[in-house]
Amino acid sequence: MSGKKGRVTKHRGIKQFCGVEKCQARKEESQRAHIMFSLRAFLRLELQRIKSGISWFESAMKIRRVAVTAYLNDPLYTLN
Repeated sequence: MSGKKGRVTKHRGIKQFCGVEKCQARKEESQRAHIMFSLRAFLRLELQRIKSGISWFESAMKIRRVAVTAYLNDPLYTLN
């Protein structure tokens, strides 16, 4: 990806898969930390995409599947 289309695609990716716009913090320091961690997560997804050819969506879904499976195997809260 290069040029304007590449920038737009990556901007969409960081918003869609890393939650950069979902920060609810009011303090500037907290907002900056949220943005930096979102960017770090996106860069890891991008590196994974380059190395393995797995899309951002597939990587994000795999992370969610593993997390949900782990929680279902050992739930913190149970309904009685």
